[in-house]
Amino acid sequence: DPRAAQVLQPDTAAGELICGVVRTPTADRHFLVSAPDDLLRVAGGHRQSVADLRSAPVDAHYITIYHKSFENAAQRLSDYRNTALPGVDAPVARAVLVDDIYANYSGGQKDAYAIRNYLQHVFEAGGGNLRYVCLVGNTTKDPRNYKGQDPNTALVDLVPSIEKYYFPDTNPHSSYSVHPFGTDDPLVSFDTPSGSLSMDLPDVALGRLPAVTVSEAEDLVDRMIAYAAEPVEGFWRNRFVFAADDGLVPRYGREPVSSEEQHLAQAEDLANDFVPASIDMVKIYGHAYDLPSGSNVKPEMRADINTALSDGASMWYYVGHGAENNLADEQVFQSEDIASLTNGMKRFVFVAFSCDVGVYNSTSRRSMAELFITAEGGGAIASICASQVSFSVYNNRLSDAFFESLFPGQSVPEDKSLGQALLEAKMVMSGSLERRNSQRFTLLSDPATMLPYARDDLRFAAGSVDTLRSGARQVVVLDEDQDALLGLGDTYYLRVQESAFDHGYIYSYTSIDSNGTIVRVPRWHTFVDGGSPVFEGSGTMDGSQLRVPFKVPAQLRYGDRGRTRLIVDDGQRYHVANRALPAVRAAVSSGNDLVGPDIRLAFENNRYRVKAGTPLRATLSDTSSIAILNTTPGNSILLEFDGTGFMTNVTRDFRFDANSYQSGSLSFPLPGDLEFGAHRAALFASDALGNVGNDTISFIIVPESVVGVEDVTLFPNPTPGPCRLLMELSDPMLMKWDIFTTAGRRVKTVEENLGAGPQILHWDGRDDQGDEIANGTYIYVLRGQVTGGDERDITKTGKLVIMR
Repeated sequence: DPRAAQVLQPDTAAGELICGVVRTPTADRHFLVSAPDDLLRVAGGHRQSVADLRSAPVDAHYITIYHKSFENAAQRLSDYRNTALPGVDAPVARAVLVDDIYANYSGGQKDAYAIRNYLQHVFEAGGGNLRYVCLVGNTTKDPRNYKGQDPNTALVDLVPSIEKYYFPDTNPHSSYSVHPFGTDDPLVSFDTPSGSLSMDLPDVALGRLPAVTVSEAEDLVDRMIAYAAEPVEGFWRNRFVFAADDGLVPRYGREPVSSEEQHLAQAEDLANDFVPASIDMVKIYGHAYDLPSGSNVKPEMRADINTALSDGASMWYYVGHGAENNLADEQVFQSEDIASLTNGMKRFVFVAFSCDVGVYNSTSRRSMAELFITAEGGGAIASICASQVSFSVYNNRLSDAFFESLFPGQSVPEDKSLGQALLEAKMVMSGSLERRNSQRFTLLSDPATMLPYARDDLRFAAGSVDTLRSGARQVVVLDEDQDALLGLGDTYYLRVQESAFDHGYIYSYTSIDSNGTIVRVPRWHTFVDGGSPVFEGSGTMDGSQLRVPFKVPAQLRYGDRGRTRLIVDDGQRYHVANRALPAVRAAVSSGNDLVGPDIRLAFENNRYRVKAGTPLRATLSDTSSIAILNTTPGNSILLEFDGTGFMTNVTRDFRFDANSYQSGSLSFPLPGDLEFGAHRAALFASDALGNVGNDTISFIIVPESVVGVEDVTLFPNPTPGPCRLLMELSDPMLMKWDIFTTAGRRVKTVEENLGAGPQILHWDGRDDQGDEIANGTYIYVLRGQVTGGDERDITKTGKLVIMR
């Protein structure tokens, strides 16, 4: 009993120290021998009460283990998981303080393996009930803080991980395979070690929220709960973004290297053989982007990735070379880009089977994986990345297994979480090198997180469109037998695509002899690129069989790989029906439709004095739909400023109105590089038959700092009495309109809070007593005070004539 230690004074005889003790055969005695001067005197301390975890209930399915600073956040996450946990009907979740684990399993000393021993106890004593463990707190490779870093300003270890070392057989060595790396897997590995260099496989799903501060922990838990309970609606939930490194290797110049094609090949393998056909794929492959002359980076690919992520997706998968803050030698994405993402809560799981992207135990800086999930304005809900150098052949096996678990049989299961999918993938890694490589991949998230994509359990009716015919009005029809799933008011999302195609790319060059001259000849392969959208729209079910009409463009890509995908939101989750179908050329009759879309351009409140960044709104309508294929200028929506001939493509900003394929709108912020003064904007769009429409609007750009009242006009003037004062306001203001006699006596005040833009004040021609005022000339003073602002009043004056 450490609280009742005995001090024994030995006898000295012939150079030996002899102590006599009485030992009970059924009791253990522990001895410590020390010279008196080696014993340290306790300077102070206090007794601390700790939870008795050894006798606590072991029925938990979900456990959060947290640093003491994050008790509230961890408890809130645990409380939520008491109500909803994938794969468990009546879940039990508990939050456990990591210090209590140390007190029970490592004598109060910080020891990562104490966490493992506690979890093993719960797992085994609870009959294997434990499914998920979430660690709430940052970790570093310096658990004792030997560097002496300030926890208020630096990265310190709050909930420890394991630093794995695999020592080489010979030294010196150069193999990346023996570099140390951080891993959490040993914390949930409960089997007896096998004796090999590789740790045993994890037994439960594990994730980590790498919070550093209290506010960060609260924000992370807020996002985890909101994402699980009420994910944002929209197409993004069924969208995957796949990106692959190109074939270039800087030391080999500007020609692709055939061995580097493995990244694209792996992405295509997953996209074609593992991802369900119901998922909307966005492919951004480096082989499809040219390297600009004189440059070693690919800014167009980087811009496309940033745009796709800001649009929102449920998964971003990247395969290729990487580092803690950069993807690919061509810098197709960097950590600094995360702050500019605008996807808000339309967050994705960032899956990067690449080196170093997920180093989560650094004492000096955060990796891309960590920055993604801690970013506030946009980013990821989860990251699955490597914490050190990893190896493509084993990465590919792990990614295959992960996607197979996430989508068994290439379908969407009912309740598969990210943590469970990663656990199952690691469990099938049979070889020691595969297992060692898999330990590098850590899930930074709540392990019970499920992605909000649609479950593929709907069917189209027999009468639904089965062939896309150019220029035709066609209808998607949902099978009536699925009424039990759906009901009145459910939201639907329809996407129709022209035929997919084989996108050619150069994967290497070879030399041939052409009449004595050696010529470098490109070698080509292809990947499947999705067809552009014919129609993307949404609406609500009216209680009858769902029928959604759309118009096929007169010109589109033909082939046998067209697609219709219909998602229905029943209020609980998304359901989807998907069909591959041919797109064919058909006789097109325009009938009486020879006119392009009706387009109306306007600023809010019909303003024409605006500032840079002000949204320009356009409404478009046409009985023959609006062309959104966006493959040529003729089927795109284009915006031009000041007749320059330079067109900005705004097709992606267009949205069809609910329950309509004939009308829609878009909003586009005015560019910041427009000079102050007068400008003109023109918008061009076509209908599905190729008829073109346009509209123009004139406006004036004013400085951001200028607050004003312009174009003040009294109408009518002279007036028999009642009149209106028209004006344009730069900002919302409190407007006061005073009418005075020429002698200076106020006869009337009209006061009203008005918004920015064109506004009108009305006067009935009577004084404050309600009497008509006499004929003659009067002076008016108009004063504007910016709502909530400190600027001085803006004053305008003029004359008013009463004439009856």
